[in-house]
Amino acid sequence: MTSNPSPGYIERVATAFGEQGDLRAVIKAILLDPEARNPATINSPSYGKFKEPLLHLTSVLRLLRASSEIPLGESYAVDNDAIPGVGHSNIERFDPEATLLRIGNMQAIGQEVLRAPSVFNFFSPDFAPTGLIAGNSLVSPELQLVTESQIFNTFNVFSTLVSSAGLSRSSRYTNFNLTYTRDQFRVKLDHEVLDSVWESTMGTDLLKAEAIVRFLDFYLNAGQMTNIGQEVNVGSGTDTFINFLTQRLSTYSNSMNRNRLAVYTMMTAPDVQISR
Repeated sequence: MTSNPSPGYIERVATAFGEQGDLRAVIKAILLDPEARNPATINSPSYGKFKEPLLHLTSVLRLLRASSEIPLGESYAVDNDAIPGVGHSNIERFDPEATLLRIGNMQAIGQEVLRAPSVFNFFSPDFAPTGLIAGNSLVSPELQLVTESQIFNTFNVFSTLVSSAGLSRSSRYTNFNLTYTRDQFRVKLDHEVLDSVWESTMGTDLLKAEAIVRFLDFYLNAGQMTNIGQEVNVGSGTDTFINFLTQRLSTYSNSMNRNRLAVYTMMTAPDVQISR
């Protein structure tokens, strides 16, 4: 996906739409177009887009199998006791292990599901922040969501998410159903996948730490940080981001603290917030 598709790409998709509006053909044209599938396009400085905060958050929730202690699946239904707000007639549609996730006030990260401020979505398709993007007649619609306060609020939400406590709903959501406690509403991440990467990697702690960084880079960033070798300031010199984070992680003896640092650092890294 990119904020600035070429005129040819746009024309091909528009042609696929046709006079009658063939949405199946449009989806096919978007996904199968050479510009969308050619790896060489990643080398274009105008290719890519800023990840919408909500999608950035859900990518981590999906990777680390976020869950709560409030069941949704049919196997948990007892005496037709449905969760208020979730129709019992729909329980059979959920996977057996599905749980209820109520993340919190998503206004903190700039987006809330199904709460776009207008029918035109969360941002204008023509938005171009002042500077290099606007100066080169390019756009970056998703950046319209980004402000200084939003950045710090988002990072705080991410920090709370990866902590041992996880995300907990406010008291008003505890009253959502008196059957469940505030701790049962808490959203927790499963670190087992990261522990598995560490334990299955042969060699020193440094090699194990590098495996975790590369794993997160691959699943959250398509492995692009590893390939680019982004540099960071380290004392009086510089080092690549991958090397710096790997060194830090290798010093942790506590696996939970190591995983928290790895996930939070990757979630807040500038390159990981860009989809390419």
